[in-house]
Amino acid sequence: MGKMVGNNDGMGGFFGRLIAVGLGAFAVLGLLFFWLFMDSITVEAGHEVVVFDRPFFFGHEGVRKEPLVKGRLVVFPTTYGVAVDMTPKTYPIKFNDLPTSDNSFLDFNTTIQVKVLDSVKLITEFREEWFENNLQRPYEAAFRDIAKSYTMTQIISDPKVSAEIESQILKILNDKVKSDGIPVLVMDFNMGQGRPNAKVVDQMDDTVAQEQAAKTYFKTELAEKARKKSEEARANADKAYATTMNYSPEQLVQLRAIDKYSEACAKSTCVIMSGGAIPVTLPSASK
Repeated sequence: MGKMVGNNDGMGGFFGRLIAVGLGAFAVLGLLFFWLFMDSITVEAGHEVVVFDRPFFFGHEGVRKEPLVKGRLVVFPTTYGVAVDMTPKTYPIKFNDLPTSDNSFLDFNTTIQVKVLDSVKLITEFREEWFENNLQRPYEAAFRDIAKSYTMTQIISDPKVSAEIESQILKILNDKVKSDGIPVLVMDFNMGQGRPNAKVVDQMDDTVAQEQAAKTYFKTELAEKARKKSEEARANADKAYATTMNYSPEQLVQLRAIDKYSEACAKSTCVIMSGGAIPVTLPSASK
């Protein structure tokens, strides 16, 4: 009896080891299978992932009704996900040579802020390029049309005009997404500061230069006229003085020379030479 029990114990240990080896091999094969034939999708913070199932062997094919909102999902390599940013996202759109009502051309760096409301509907019905295909082009056309209603000066210098344009664009965009059923909300539109393009800037610089030249010429003309008027007034005064004092023109000239000498001697020491006479040195008035 003892011999039979020993054989049974040995047989049980053999089968136990066999089962353990089998389980280990199965685990290794399972890991190898997942490593070779499976993939994973990870969700970043603030995003959702729309999952499109394409299984190898079994399972449902097509888009999942609910997005992956957090964590990691193990899938077949043929299954893929489209990440959608669920936080408000800003799209920059640049305009060059935007015409105004006065035939000027402006450059703009505008921005549109949009928030996605339903990631699955957005991707399945409007695809990943939904903004470029469904919102950007209508926006560009609307902005160009509205800008034509204002002058360059109004757009650049009047804050009320800028606010009015931004309000119009925001309404147009939200009406567009509502009528088309696009599950997004246009939260904000900023047209930025319009700037004349290079050609307009050159023309403005030329205009400013011409205006400055005209102002300088005008000031020069005024100064010349004032100088001439002053000289004429002085000549008339001299003539009246000479008549009153009964001076001849030569005597008046000598008198003016004496005045000049007096002004010069008031500033420094002077030596006056006169017709062979002994030089006379006059001290400065300041000494």
